[in-house]
Amino acid sequence: MSFTSVVSGETSITARGPIREAAERVLGRLWIDQVPVRLASEDAALWPSSAAAAVEGRALCWPGQPGPARALTGRIAALRGEAREAGVTEVALLGRGAPARAADLIVRHALDREAAEAAAGGTRSAGAARRSPLTVLDGPEPGALLRVAGDRERLLRTLVVVTGDDPATDMLRRVLLRAFEEAGLSPARSPGGS
Repeated sequence: MSFTSVVSGETSITARGPIREAAERVLGRLWIDQVPVRLASEDAALWPSSAAAAVEGRALCWPGQPGPARALTGRIAALRGEAREAGVTEVALLGRGAPARAADLIVRHALDREAAEAAAGGTRSAGAARRSPLTVLDGPEPGALLRVAGDRERLLRTLVVVTGDDPATDMLRRVLLRAFEEAGLSPARSPGGS
């Protein structure tokens, strides 16, 4: 049986039989329609919802070139080091949609990779679970918010990032501001300081 494998980073996808044939047809159609070139040139006609997005004031999301992002890795590593030195051990992300989902996936991937490297190096048992340093607060479920807001020591070690301006995100922001005030902390206070 013939098959096709596609590898990207640590992910490998192998397609066989009818799935392979269907994938090859779709890839061929994408190539004929010049989708890679149109994505790179930010052709809004690719998205059926582009007109609605413009009316609603939403920006379309375009894949960026890797160069500018790679140039930021040094600065990001420095900020991470500064945050750790200041005592930050957690990030609470207030927001919904793509930014929150992307952040959550990035952190999960990093934790999975760290666990795999640690297991391969024998520094930690392969089954050891580590709690994610990212708490995404993106809806009406109060559990995660109460866990962060109800623990003063945890608040001391938490950096709060707001990624939206919708009413639900604003409500979560106000709840956390109140939690900081009730704990006697300034919301602008740098973690790890007095």
